Formats: sequence, structure tokens, C-alpha cells
Amino acid sequence: MYRLLIGYLLGSVSFSYLAGKLLKGIDIRQHGSGNAGATNTLRVLGKGPGIAVLLLDALKGVAAVWVAALMSGGTPLIEVLAGVCVIAGHNWPVFFGFRGERGSPPPSG
Repeated sequence: MYRLLIGYLLGSVSFSYLAGKLLKGIDIRQHGSGNAGATNTLRVLGKGPGIAVLLLDALKGVAAVWVAALMSGGTPLIEVLAGVCVIAGHNWPVFFGFRGERGSPPPSG
């Protein structure tokens, strides 16, 4: 179970939010489309940060499956579930009130 929690927590890391805070001191969710994703990062912060966020988001998915594989001895079901959990964390991150990437709606009003 903790292997899946690790995947979820890795997925909950929002590189677009971190890029917005570090590069411009903004909450990326308050600009552009309101989503904390690579596309909105590209739109608001530019090409370099957008590409970096896209790659880091992909790497967190790889890392979650890799960690689960190491911890489970290569059990395919655990690896698949870790992949699902990293996606769930990406879309509904615990660190941001379960509001994150494309899987969650943009803010209203």
C-alpha cells in the first residue's frame, strides 16, 4: 500500500506551480487557463519553463513506477497501480486541496 501512496505523493508535486512561484512569484493557477499544467505554464511563463514542466511531469510518472518496481520486486500489478496513483496525484494533488492538472476543473468565477 505504501508503494501506491509514494506514487500518489510524487504525482501531487506540481512542477507548474513551483515554476510559477520560483520564476515569477505567481500562482500559475491564477493566470491563463487557471490549470496548473504544462500548457498553461507555456502560455504564461514561456517555452523553456513549459517544456521543463512537461518533462518533469513525465519523469515523476516514470519515477513512481520505477520506485514501485524496486520496492515490489517487479510485480506488474503494483507498477500499473503506481502509475494510476501518480496520475491521480497529478490530477488531484493533496498539497493543493485536490485541485491540480487537467483532470480537475479550473476555478470558478
